[in-house]
Amino acid sequence: MKLKLYFLILVLMLSTKFMNIHFFSVLPYDFINLFISLFFIGYSFFNINSWSLKNFKNTTFFIKTFFIAYLLSSITAYVDWGQGFITTFIASRFVLWLSFGLYLIKSKTDPKVLYDAFYKFTWIYVILSVFINVFPDTKHLFLYYDVEFAYRLEGAFFAGIQFVLIPLYVIIERFIGKQFVSKKDYLLLILSIVTIFFTENRATLFTVLFLIFISYILYSKINIFKKTLITGSITLLFVVFIFEEINPLIEETIIQLNDFDYPRIRAVLYFINDFSNSNLGYLLGNSFGSKKEYYGQFLDSLKTEKGIYVSDLGLFGTWVYFGVLGLIAILFPVYNMIFRNKDFKAFKLLSLNMIVGFTMFLFLPEYTFVFFISILYLFDYKNIVLNKTVKSINSVLK
Repeated sequence: MKLKLYFLILVLMLSTKFMNIHFFSVLPYDFINLFISLFFIGYSFFNINSWSLKNFKNTTFFIKTFFIAYLLSSITAYVDWGQGFITTFIASRFVLWLSFGLYLIKSKTDPKVLYDAFYKFTWIYVILSVFINVFPDTKHLFLYYDVEFAYRLEGAFFAGIQFVLIPLYVIIERFIGKQFVSKKDYLLLILSIVTIFFTENRATLFTVLFLIFISYILYSKINIFKKTLITGSITLLFVVFIFEEINPLIEETIIQLNDFDYPRIRAVLYFINDFSNSNLGYLLGNSFGSKKEYYGQFLDSLKTEKGIYVSDLGLFGTWVYFGVLGLIAILFPVYNMIFRNKDFKAFKLLSLNMIVGFTMFLFLPEYTFVFFISILYLFDYKNIVLNKTVKSINSVLK
C-alpha cells in the first residue's frame, strides 16, 4: 500500500513536471511521461484479474469519448492543415495520459490511497508556496519558467494548483457537514486558501471564494438565523480585511471583460470567426499542432504577432483542439457529478469549480487529465459502494 502511495505521488509530480521546481527542470519529461503512459497502457492490457471497466461509467465514458474526439480532430489536422496523422500523434502524445484512468481501475486502486496522494502533494505545494511568498527573493531559485511564459514571471506560481482543490473541497464538505475535521486538516485548509490568495490567479481565487460561500449557505447543517448571522459576519470580515487586497484584481477583471482588445477576448472572437479552415474545425476540433509543421508554426505566430494563446482559454481552448465531442466527454460526467448525486458535495464543488473557473482547465497538460480522471474515479467508486450498500439493505428488508 505504501509503495502504491509513493508511486501515485510520483505520478502527480511528473504530471506537473515536479511543479516547475527549478532543480528538476533538467529531467527529460517528454520521454518520462511517454514511458509512464505506456506503462499504464501495458499494465491495463495484461492485468486480467481486475475490476470491470463497465462499473466505472463516468471514468470510462470520459476516456473513450475524449480519445475518439482526439482521433477525429486529427482528421481536421490532416484535411485542413496538411499535418500527417503520425506527426499529430507525436505532437499530442500527452493524450496517452488518458490511460491513467485505466490503470486506476485495473490496479484496484484504493480511493483512500489516491486521496492521500493528493493530500500529501497539497502539503508539499502549500509549504513551498508559503515559503517563497514569505521570502520572495527565493522565487527564482525554486521556479523554472518555460520561455513562452516568461512574459508573466511575476505572476507565476507552482504548477499543480488544481490538485490542491481536491483536499480543499473534501475538507470543506466535512466541515460544513459537521463531520470530524482534524487540526491537521484545518491547518491544511487555511494554508490552501492562503496559497490560492498568494497565486493571485483570478480564475482560481474568485471561484474558490464564491463556492466556499455558496456551499456554506446551501449545505451547512445549522438553522437559518445562525447561517444569516455567520454569513453577515464573514461578509463584513471580507469587506474590511480582504476586499481591499483583491479589489485591484476585481477591477482589472471588470475592465478586461469589457475590453474587446483584451487578449483572451480577442482570442475567443478570433477562434470563433477566423481560425478554422472549414466546418470540420468547428465540429471536430483542429487537434494539436507540431512545431515542425505549418500548423504548429501558425499557432506560434498567433502568440508572437497577436498575443493569442490557446492555453489561456481553458475549456474553450479544449474545443479549439478537440471539438464538440471533446467538450461532451468532459461536460457529461460533470453534469452527473452536479445533478445526479445528492451525497457527495465535494464532487459538486469540484465540478462547479471547473465550470466557473473554466480558464484553468485546458485539457492539454498531463496534470489536467490526472486531476479530472482522479475525481471521476473517486466519484464512480463512491457510487459503486453506495449502490452495493443500498442493494444489501433492500435484500435484508425483503
